Amino acid sequence: FGASADLDDYYENDADGSRIAVLENDGQILSMVQLRRIMAVYDDRTIPVWYILYVCTSEKCRHKGYMDLVMNYVLESLKREGEAFTFLVPVDEDIYRHLGFVYSWKYNESEQDLLYADDGLDRCFACLLNAESFDAPVKLQPA
Repeated sequence: FGASADLDDYYENDADGSRIAVLENDGQILSMVQLRRIMAVYDDRTIPVWYILYVCTSEKCRHKGYMDLVMNYVLESLKREGEAFTFLVPVDEDIYRHLGFVYSWKYNESEQDLLYADDGLDRCFACLLNAESFDAPVKLQPA
């Protein structure tokens, strides 16, 4: 929804291997969520996790629950697939809290480009799927 040089660059160079969930009606995308594989590095292990980015809803379709429908579909799918957790970098963390994104950590400035995070944002928020507890990764790196 919209265009920018950053989005063009992402889809031309970095979107390989990503997943996209959409809610559409009559060929029109109402809401979408994109997932990108990221490696979460801990002191004793490195695990692949899905990073949620580019969550968006068409302006005319906002405040109708469409984003929740797509996000719930994504979260349920990832849980069925056995993922421990997923995470995102929200512009407004309150929007995602009711979906379970309540575990936060500050990401390193060097990870901002990897996460395609907007300037001024510095926190990741995780949602547990199959894990019983959450430990923030030491760092994030490309998959």
